Amino acid sequence: MVRMMQKVEEFGWESDLARLELGLQQLRDTAVPELPNPNERLCLNPTLNLLELNWSHLCALLHDKKTTIIPKQVKELVLLYKRPGDGAIQIAPATDTELLALKLLSENLDRQAVAKEAGVVVGKVDAAIETACEQGLLLSPPSALVRTNAHFPDAGSEGWQRHLKSDYFTLQWHVTQACDLHCKHCYDRSTISPLTLDQGIIILDQFREFVLEQNVHGQVTFTGGNPLLYAHFEELYQEAANRNFTIAILGNPTTKETIESLQKIQPLSFYQVSLEGLQEHNDSIRGEGHFERIMEFLEILDELSIYSMVMLTLTRENMGQVLELAEILRGKVDLFTF
Repeated sequence: MVRMMQKVEEFGWESDLARLELGLQQLRDTAVPELPNPNERLCLNPTLNLLELNWSHLCALLHDKKTTIIPKQVKELVLLYKRPGDGAIQIAPATDTELLALKLLSENLDRQAVAKEAGVVVGKVDAAIETACEQGLLLSPPSALVRTNAHFPDAGSEGWQRHLKSDYFTLQWHVTQACDLHCKHCYDRSTISPLTLDQGIIILDQFREFVLEQNVHGQVTFTGGNPLLYAHFEELYQEAANRNFTIAILGNPTTKETIESLQKIQPLSFYQVSLEGLQEHNDSIRGEGHFERIMEFLEILDELSIYSMVMLTLTRENMGQVLELAEILRGKVDLFTF
């Protein structure tokens, strides 16, 4: 009896491996799944097979017969499916995030309710769905944000077609008119009352509903004025992160501690600052010492591994300074644009 149990422990996994191999063979014979039409809903990948095995680590053995990994008698759920597009076969143990996405869709559960019950922000649930779509576990309709050929009559080529739709939508949000600079050419010196935090959260909720309806990922780019001067900026930043939005800032130089605090909430996609030309010309418009503060701030962004951008508004006065400024910025900024 003892020897029989030892044999089960050593070779009992072979039946589970055979089930995996059968699933793999059946998968090879299935058609590549097609994405839903724009007017259809998110759906499960029809090729998906979820196998409950009594042994773990069999996927590694299936991929490499010479592996030194030893199967263990521990239950494991394994996903088998074909990706849309390239039809690549995927076989891997299911993660908790993947199982959450499958459960949400298969049982048609409300995301907000699931998030509340689990004690997490709804962005975690949205991210699980989004990741499952990227992996091909779930099939999402294409972006509904599409420019028609009627607006671009010469856009018939394949190269043009990919520019007619977007999988991202950015809300460039002027959260405050307050600013610590007094640029000569500033177009907005009004004193409009800023939004309350509650109003800001309502806007974020409405934006989330919009991007979900349009089958796109949302980005919030905070600007102003100087967005960091908004009284509730860190709280609003946190609320944007809680909704699975990519976040960026168009602003002025600030302290390393301020940026580190934001990074702990969610890493920035990028931080953009502005220059008007070389130091003398720039400081005559944006104030004495501004050029040097920008150079120092770019070092902070680099130290914190944040993608940096410098924007220049091209004018007759500074157009002759662009190339020299670009050389000064070389190696100090990730993108210089005008």
